Amino acid sequence: MADEAPKRLRDLIEVESLTNTAVSPNIGQRLNAVHQALQHRKPDVEQVQLVDSAETFPARWQMVLAALPIVGPVALQPAGQGFLKTL
Repeated sequence: MADEAPKRLRDLIEVESLTNTAVSPNIGQRLNAVHQALQHRKPDVEQVQLVDSAETFPARWQMVLAALPIVGPVALQPAGQGFLKTL
C-alpha cells in the first residue's frame, strides 16, 4: 500500500520513521513516558509541593502530578527587601 502512495507522502513517512530515533522526544512524549513509568513503580519522592493548583497545569502535567504525592497549593511568603518584597 505504501508503494502506491504518492512520492511526497512516502517521503513524509520516511522522515517520520527517522524521527523516532534521530530526534529527541518532545515534552509531551517525555511526560507520557514519566506517567507510564509511574504506573509501574512508586516514586522516590516524599511530596511535591505546588504553588498553583494542579488544574492550572497542562493535561500531560496533570497526569504526572496525579501519580505523585501532591501537597498544595501553598502560599509563598514574599522574600527580598523593600520594594522587591512587595513584587
